[in-house]
Amino acid sequence: MGLRRPVSATFRLFFALLLLASEGQAAPRRVSIQTSGQCPSAAQVAAELRGILPDVEVAPEPQPDAVPVVVVESERGITVKVAGAQRVLDDAEQRCAERASQAGVFIALMLEPLRLPPAPPRAPPVVAPAPVRAPHEVAAKPREVAAKPREVAPIPLVLAAGPGFALAPGSVLGGTPLAVGLGARLRWGNAWSLSGGIGFWSTTTLHLAQADARERLLAFDLGLSWGVRRATWGLSGELSPVVAPAYVRGEGIEHTRAAWGIEWGARAALGAEWWLARRLGVFLSETALLWPRPLSLNVGGVGDVGHTPALWLGTQLGLVVRVD
Repeated sequence: MGLRRPVSATFRLFFALLLLASEGQAAPRRVSIQTSGQCPSAAQVAAELRGILPDVEVAPEPQPDAVPVVVVESERGITVKVAGAQRVLDDAEQRCAERASQAGVFIALMLEPLRLPPAPPRAPPVVAPAPVRAPHEVAAKPREVAAKPREVAPIPLVLAAGPGFALAPGSVLGGTPLAVGLGARLRWGNAWSLSGGIGFWSTTTLHLAQADARERLLAFDLGLSWGVRRATWGLSGELSPVVAPAYVRGEGIEHTRAAWGIEWGARAALGAEWWLARRLGVFLSETALLWPRPLSLNVGGVGDVGHTPALWLGTQLGLVVRVD
């Protein structure tokens, strides 16, 4: 690209003022100018350069610390080479002063590129102060409460004990046998629980066809219970196998006989609880004891005279205590 318009003195003055106002590193202090002819001469180019950069020293010959400047003439104009950069300036009319002026401007640009002065720093934005609230308008910050580890509720253990009675309807001739006794049970669990108990029962006289007898039982059972339990009441059902050592003593015969046996069977019960306090309440239980193979009664010289009742239906009432 060629420069065709003349570079006026006013333009050179404006360029010099911009260089003075720009920031950055200072231009090199020494340059050496060599020309291939006299249009322009080295002196003309040096004079134009000093008019733009007054503090630049022009060495008469190449120096190690000087920036080399070479101006080569041709038919179409001149070629200016400065520190590896070059520019072709068209001027077929051979206007030497104009060539020197254009070369001086290009050399000055290569020695110290124009830099615009930095923009003034912006003032920080004005932030309006937050409105001051009255003490009664300031909302209280909720207090942070540390999360407590979840506590695992203990499995309840309940003890129930009380007296009871049982009937054996239609089991023997001569009336309905009655048994009275005392029982205790433990239940461990919630809706589903493990339940076990012990009970002592003594019967009234069993009137058989050819003899009478009395039976005493010590029953043990262990099974499962399921129930609906609330804070003040509860309903439950139980089912368990039962074993009972039995002592049978004959009556109304010439020679009284007694013997031990084992009753095997099952127990089923329905119960209700009413809690009077956190750990104390009352209970009512309806129980059925089933002996599939009751004990046979055998009298010497007579033979088999009957058997113990196969079914007992009983009721028990007592206190219930929460042990845990």
